[in-house]
Amino acid sequence: KLRILYLYSCSIEIIQTDSFYGLLNLNYLYLRDNRIKNLNNSLNTLINLYILDLSKNQIESISETDFNGLINLIELNLSNNIIKFFKYPNDNVILPKLKKLFLSNVSIEFIIKLNLSSLGYLEEIDLSDNNLSYLYFSNNLKNLKKFNLKNSLIQLKKNYSFWSFIENLNFIKEIELFN
Repeated sequence: KLRILYLYSCSIEIIQTDSFYGLLNLNYLYLRDNRIKNLNNSLNTLINLYILDLSKNQIESISETDFNGLINLIELNLSNNIIKFFKYPNDNVILPKLKKLFLSNVSIEFIIKLNLSSLGYLEEIDLSDNNLSYLYFSNNLKNLKKFNLKNSLIQLKKNYSFWSFIENLNFIKEIELFN
């Protein structure tokens, strides 16, 4: 009946596929400040997880199947990793209840198919301190209230001005862009 699991600074490097098997009641998983490089679909059985903190690890890529099964996840923190590749499936809703997504200082250089329009409950996203070479947001994110791009370099598509990009986000209540 374990509901909260703190594994802060435990020098964890590898998570086996079955590491969390049987922890069906787990609601909060904190794997902050370890040396995890890959998720290996190890979280897929945590169907009752609400908060997942994977910040301050060495995660290099996120595949479209790494979060399968996390249907009740509300908050995901991947900040302070070395993510070079983040692929989110275009058509499938993998994290249907996600409200907060933290991707601050993850060295994201390229985001492929980051289809946040399927994350209809998303209220807050933090992409601060990144070098983003591609960024696309849909107007389907009507619940988005806070959008943080502070200290991020954004290269918008050719013939797409910064202000037209901001106008497409007119439903957001707070945008942070300053360096």
